[in-house]
Amino acid sequence: RYRENDYRGALQRYELLLTHFPDSGYERSATYNIGLCRAHLEDWEGAREAFTMIVDRWPGRDDATDALFMIAEVESQLGNYEAVVPVVERVLRRARLSQRQRIEAHSRWGAATIEMRDYAGAEQHYRQAIRLNTQAARAQTDETPPSDWPYEEWNPWIASAYFGIGRIYHDLFLEIKLVLPETEIRSALLDKGQLLEQARQAYLDAVRSDNIYWSPAAGFMIGQIYEDFYLDILACEVPHEFDEVTLDSYFDQLREYLDPLLQRAMSVYEDNLAMSQRMGADSVWV
Repeated sequence: RYRENDYRGALQRYELLLTHFPDSGYERSATYNIGLCRAHLEDWEGAREAFTMIVDRWPGRDDATDALFMIAEVESQLGNYEAVVPVVERVLRRARLSQRQRIEAHSRWGAATIEMRDYAGAEQHYRQAIRLNTQAARAQTDETPPSDWPYEEWNPWIASAYFGIGRIYHDLFLEIKLVLPETEIRSALLDKGQLLEQARQAYLDAVRSDNIYWSPAAGFMIGQIYEDFYLDILACEVPHEFDEVTLDSYFDQLREYLDPLLQRAMSVYEDNLAMSQRMGADSVWV
């Protein structure tokens, strides 16, 4: 049933197994699969209960590590981002952790802290995930176990880390407003330009990952940040002494000056759509 994506039917059978055959030797695997079924059914509270039981009753098993990751996923789905951090910290304290598990832990940590607007912490963990993957590639030999192999760039934990770094700089870009006096506006424009480029470079890394979800997402956000820059400049404070005629002339000239930003955004959106169609991507970003 589970392999056929009949999660409700599979859940009923796993629960029957635990009820009627509690000593069958399948209690641990059935409990874990109950958590998976409930997660697929978006019964997040029920999923958390099942995965917590795995951690509490079989703390030394590898399944407990996987269960902790699933608890982190549940808390993330529920929007309890603060609760994700102690869970991934607990993962990283476990013995016999593989390189891939460390990468996942740091990527999840970054995803949680960015939602908490802890941008410095989020970047630290995203970059650590990427760094660990690079180290795994350099250290790989014929004897390296698969759990310590580096992830391909299209792996979601790597692609989402690139995207997350782009989002950090994008969010910081959006926080800067263009307000008088003119010296402040000039300084803010320089800062916004630098942050735009940093965001664009990180988003491009995500685009190049060829991940079917994160590549179109990053391509979309590159177009979006150009559009955001256009709108931010249009919203820039203007001198109070401008009369109506001067103001109209100012905005006419400003729109003509800013038109390349919109053209750039349009070009990026079109290129991204073509790429998404080639990849067969069909997500909200497309």
